[in-house]
Amino acid sequence: MKPKIYNVLLLLSFQFGYLEWGTNQHQFVFQAQFEIITKAFSNFMSVVHPFTVLPFLGECLLVLTLFQKNAHRKLTMTGVFLLGFFMLLLLLIGLASLKIKIILSVLPFWIVFYLIWKNKTLINE
Repeated sequence: MKPKIYNVLLLLSFQFGYLEWGTNQHQFVFQAQFEIITKAFSNFMSVVHPFTVLPFLGECLLVLTLFQKNAHRKLTMTGVFLLGFFMLLLLLIGLASLKIKIILSVLPFWIVFYLIWKNKTLINE
């Protein structure tokens, strides 16, 4: 597979991470991002937090690689690690609370991550 396809798969699999908290409160990452972006226009400082900023930067880096002629490995891996930080947190929460929906929602991201890590030669330096 081409490196850009891996990056698209990473971005898509990240969007379907499942968040669940409290009593009957749950969202996918893409829903939470929409809320964060809409809140940022009215009160920017209310959305500035490491758990919102770091994944957003990771997404920006991966989107940037889609517009490059050759997806650079350093940009891709930096983006993956920034997204992976959040997805690892979701995985740990899912495992600690035994929430199967959360665990299953992060597996596609980690499978694509593994494929990228395993096939290092597919992504240019």
